[in-house]
Amino acid sequence: MEDSIRVLLVDQESRVTPLVDGPELSAFEWTVCNSVDALPDSPGRLQFEVGVRVLAEDEVDAFEDWLAGLPPDLKEACWLVVFSGEMESAEGLLERLEVDDCLFELPKAPVLARVIERLSEKHRLYARNRELQETIRIMDQCQSLAGSLEFDQLYPELLEMLLDVLGRSEGVALFPREGPAEGMKAALRGFGEVDSEGWVASLVASEEIASSIESGVRVQQGEGLHEALRNAGASVDSVLVVGLGHSPEEAGFVAVFGSDLSFTDAEIRRAEVVFRHARLALRNATVYRSAKEHAFIDDLTGVYNVRYFMDICEKELRRSSRYSVPLSLLFLDLDQFKRINEELGHVQGSRVLKRLCEFLKQHIRQVDTLARYGGDEFAILLVGTGHVEALAIAERIRVAVKSDRSQLVREASLDLTLSIGVATCPDHGLERDAFIEAADRAMFQAKASGRNCVFSVNDLS
Repeated sequence: MEDSIRVLLVDQESRVTPLVDGPELSAFEWTVCNSVDALPDSPGRLQFEVGVRVLAEDEVDAFEDWLAGLPPDLKEACWLVVFSGEMESAEGLLERLEVDDCLFELPKAPVLARVIERLSEKHRLYARNRELQETIRIMDQCQSLAGSLEFDQLYPELLEMLLDVLGRSEGVALFPREGPAEGMKAALRGFGEVDSEGWVASLVASEEIASSIESGVRVQQGEGLHEALRNAGASVDSVLVVGLGHSPEEAGFVAVFGSDLSFTDAEIRRAEVVFRHARLALRNATVYRSAKEHAFIDDLTGVYNVRYFMDICEKELRRSSRYSVPLSLLFLDLDQFKRINEELGHVQGSRVLKRLCEFLKQHIRQVDTLARYGGDEFAILLVGTGHVEALAIAERIRVAVKSDRSQLVREASLDLTLSIGVATCPDHGLERDAFIEAADRAMFQAKASGRNCVFSVNDLS
């Protein structure tokens, strides 16, 4: 059973609060309060996926300051603003408030439930992206380990890296000298020489300590290395140990001291990333590439990439079939984009693609999905949209791009047009690949028919 969605409702006038106990919203885990000041301060208690703030129009300015002052736990939530009265002007308000969505009237429970579910999925996506980006950042940083061919280089650099990644300041590395018969050597960070001289000497003198450390990452408290450190006079509450050796000749480890701060699961995972780079550079190069491929955002344009599009398309098709609601797909291709690259260069061509994505976002709803399918091809999923309406949207986008081409190609007077193919579920496919192929064929027919036009799957011969 999936965990319920955790929602924080800040409702000073109790305008939305009565909906919480209704059956449509009972599946969510609600925390309702008049002010975030009433929430507990203990870490881990403020992990909400969605925050809902009820406002009157005259509270907009104060809300901006309120949002800026939220603790980090709450800032990571996806925020929905619900206005309790009529708004004189809603234009640009979503961008100004820098929240994820706004409802400009008090919603009914089913509407609020759908918005919360969508924002929860968005929160999950953001969290996964943050984790992938952190993994990529660490892997980028770890690449220098591959060039550390001597123990004197590898272990001290690994110690520095772990301290940085874990946000700690005290640690020790113990490793063999250049020749195995020459004994062990230590590198120390975060201690004064007088305070640490005795226990470091004890560690260096005992090859048994290093040979007893198994390869891998683990936290010790009251055992093994932690016990040896305390017996040698080191004051440490816990220790995270990264063992690298597989044989007595290369037995060595790095230990980061926990002091009064325990090691979290997230810190252990980060340490394991560093460990894998230290032991298996080639394998970690594959992990690094895999992490980039699994990121959901296209690096160039900032819209969703094809991997995410494939996943969300499949989910939306299942939802369309289950609830008997239409789902349409627009497949868009920039006409003669090769000419832009040839005449303006690839840097300017990339800028055109970024501007086009920003332009397209302005012509679709937040519930719709815009993705870069590849090169100069883009896909737009239109949720709850029938075929006739989808054709109208596609035509509106086509005309807008042609009319406002100067906003997209600022460097030269080149024509910029779109060829668009339109498919709708269930008429043009219930399975993902067939659905996408139908829209793709319609798009190619649009290009073959002279470009700068919209083609429906229904028009294919």
